[in-house]
Amino acid sequence: MEVNNSLDKKFLNEIMMEYDFIRARNKRKLEERKRKLYEEHDGLKIIKEKMNELEIKIARLVLYENNSELILKLKNESLELSQKHDNVLKKLCLPKNYFEIYDCVLCRDTGFIGSKRCDCFKRKLAEKYCDLSNLNSIFEHENFDKFDFKYYEGNSYELIKEVYKASLKFVKNFGVEFKNLFFCGDTGLGKTFLCNCIAKEILNKGKSVLYNTAPELFKILEDIRFDNGEKNIEQEKMIFDCDLLIIDDLGAEFMTAPTHSDLFNIINLRILNKKPVIISSNIKAEELPSFYTQRIVSRIYGYYDIFEFEGQDIRIKKRM
Repeated sequence: MEVNNSLDKKFLNEIMMEYDFIRARNKRKLEERKRKLYEEHDGLKIIKEKMNELEIKIARLVLYENNSELILKLKNESLELSQKHDNVLKKLCLPKNYFEIYDCVLCRDTGFIGSKRCDCFKRKLAEKYCDLSNLNSIFEHENFDKFDFKYYEGNSYELIKEVYKASLKFVKNFGVEFKNLFFCGDTGLGKTFLCNCIAKEILNKGKSVLYNTAPELFKILEDIRFDNGEKNIEQEKMIFDCDLLIIDDLGAEFMTAPTHSDLFNIINLRILNKKPVIISSNIKAEELPSFYTQRIVSRIYGYYDIFEFEGQDIRIKKRM
């Protein structure tokens, strides 16, 4: 996954431009809705025009005269007209918010609720990551509907059923129950496939998912650390703040002291902030102390549900 400058101003500007387009489109829809309704119900149009006139009068009084008594009188008149307007809508079996058209009612198509990013903003950001990593095309072939148990036999069949069930539960309880998953075992046993299955479902829930292989992830952090220009805060924030972080192929990275420090910070801070992580690795759970520091291993042993994959390489089975 090429992620150089993937969360820079260009990405964020693209998202804000999308919101500008959405608001403009919905404004046109709203004007057309108003036009049709007021043509069919002239009385409603008259009420709305009176409300608009009162709003202008009140604004002028506030700016130029500050006549509190008159302002209060006009506000009460406006409130009465508003109630009358709503009553007409009710008689027409139309909701009070009939004159509100939003793709996202939570942020009203701004991308923010107060100073915090709305889930729809996070989803747009996550989708851009998916586009970069080609996950969208992968999801067509790697999802729970495509998961095939026929490639698992004997003990591995019972194990994969347990992992599959735990993965579905993870998706179902996401955002309610804090869980981390650690998938380990030899290559070609479906660890990455299952990670992609989960990622698809979490994205469908409107949550942000960041997927990286371990070498890619630590390369991002290394680039940030040694960047001579302005630090890419957004890129780093996504690693720590996304709703779900998936680190694939842990152990394939070039292991250094900074790498171990970065991994501990990611694992530890996301535990403290109740932000789930899924890790897949060819390193078996009992072998982790040989590769990573005691602080990292203790966090994984203590805060992750560990599932070991067994069986024969599925890729080879498929070719055969």
